Parts: sequence; structure tokens; C-alpha cells
Amino acid sequence: MKAQTPLELSVGAERVDAARIGALFAVAKAVYATTLAAGAVLLALLWGAVPVPALLAWYGALLVLVAARMALHRAHSAQPARRTPRQWETRFAAGALAAGVLWAVPPAALFPAADPLLQMAVILVVGGAVIGAAGAYAASPLSFYGFCLPPILALAVQLALQAGRTYPLLALLVLVFAAAMVRVYRDMHAN
Repeated sequence: MKAQTPLELSVGAERVDAARIGALFAVAKAVYATTLAAGAVLLALLWGAVPVPALLAWYGALLVLVAARMALHRAHSAQPARRTPRQWETRFAAGALAAGVLWAVPPAALFPAADPLLQMAVILVVGGAVIGAAGAYAASPLSFYGFCLPPILALAVQLALQAGRTYPLLALLVLVFAAAMVRVYRDMHAN
């Protein structure tokens, strides 16, 4: 078997990247629908417990972002060869980062101070968004880290700032889970 030329290696790498980014876009529609559904549930849960204008602004931003990400999805579906796979990945990852920042808002700014049950709801919904995104964005390190890190860090900081002995331990637990998630992700990509 003869060795591949640099051009052949480059073409092969481009095909692998195209398949990887194609897989990323293939699961994206489910992510968009889940984002809106989970956001709507959180909106209903927090209604009246936090300032409604802030809550509506957050959900409105989520709607606008999902619409923008769907437009990118349509552009990729219509003409994937229009850009290189790396360019598509960068654009997708920018949307994932924006979504991660938006999912950091509930624990950072909409955390209901006087209601531990609603606090748990925020933790569960945001944690679920992170877990779902970790799987959906596994094909792209940029998207994985861009989405997952902002809400995880916001949860950990918010929990660490709460009074009492339990909250800081929960913050530590969030960081332990995050470290484990990152380790598994890196191990998957090392092989």
C-alpha cells in the first residue's frame, strides 16, 4: 500500500470534517425544539417568583437565538459546500456559545432567592440543558465547551454564594460533575 500524498490526506481530513459537521447539524433540530420547550417550562415555573420583565426578556432572547440558529441550519442544509466545514463549525459554535450564555442567565440572574424548590427547578432545567447539549454537541469541541461552560459556571457561582453549609457543597458537586464530563469528553476525543 502506497503512502498518501499530503493532498490526499488533506482531502480525507476535509471529508471527515464535513461528516462531523454534518452530524452536528443533523441533531440540531432536536436541540432547538428542546431549548424552546425547556425554556417554556422554566418560564412557567418562575412566573411570579422573579421579575416578569426579566423572565420575558430572557425567553425572548432565547426565541431570537433559536430563530437565528435555525436560519444557519437552513443555510447549511441548502448549500453545505458554500463554506468549509471549519467555517460552518465556527458559526455553529458561536450559536452554541450564545445559547450557553443564555442558559447561564437563570442561575445567575433569575435564581429565586426565597424558594428552595424553585431553585432546584432552575438547577434541574439548566443541568438538563447542559447534559443534553453535551451529547448533541459531542462532534464539536468548540460547541461543547461554548455551550456547557457558561451555565455550569453560573450554577456553581450562584450556589457558592448562597448562605448555609449545603449550597457551597452543591457548588462543589456541580464542579466535580463538570470535571468528570470534561474528562469523559476529552477521553472520547483522544481515541
